[in-house]
Amino acid sequence: MIWLIGKSGLLGQEIAQMLEQEKLLYIGTGHEVDITDINELKKFADEKTFSWIINCAAYTAVDNAENDFENACKLNHHALTNLALIAKEKNAKVIHISTDYVFDGKKNNKYTEEDIPNPLNIYGKSKYAGESELMKWNKSFILRTSWLFGHNKNNFVKTMLNLFNSKEELKIINDQFGLPTYTKDLAQLIKIILHKNYSQYGIFHFCNSGEKISWFDFA
Repeated sequence: MIWLIGKSGLLGQEIAQMLEQEKLLYIGTGHEVDITDINELKKFADEKTFSWIINCAAYTAVDNAENDFENACKLNHHALTNLALIAKEKNAKVIHISTDYVFDGKKNNKYTEEDIPNPLNIYGKSKYAGESELMKWNKSFILRTSWLFGHNKNNFVKTMLNLFNSKEELKIINDQFGLPTYTKDLAQLIKIILHKNYSQYGIFHFCNSGEKISWFDFA
């Protein structure tokens, strides 16, 4: 069975739809299971058998994290310590979603898995710390991605489409660059990993193809 954590999020909903289409047996959880509480996790996982754990849960409010250090670290860092312990107990493979914010953005070219992280903000630091904790379990896939957009939940594309219909003029920043990534494409990658039952664990970068663009270009 597959345990999908963060089932109600932007990517979580997309993965849940994919799992249903593929007729893969899974259980999805959201806020009802607190992954920052190891005792609650153990109680939930007791007598359940997981072959895979897919973690889409995260503290994603990048700007708010600067003033909400404790909660950002609990969900992005300490929760990963707990998940690594549960995965080891269950001998389950883990797929965890991380971010390009683990880097400082100073590299002109695209980042590779060999580049050394250097996060500049609390969000990036908490995500990188979580990666380090999860890598202590040797059956982990960490998928770093960027600028997710899709049909579910609020995201940049949906926000822009709504604003285009309500405002005549918008001001969008043009000094931050990234690669937008479609949630359905990322879900398809996860489908391949599940079906192939890959065992080449480690850190992988995944985003849609093309050159980096600014938020202004994206809009």
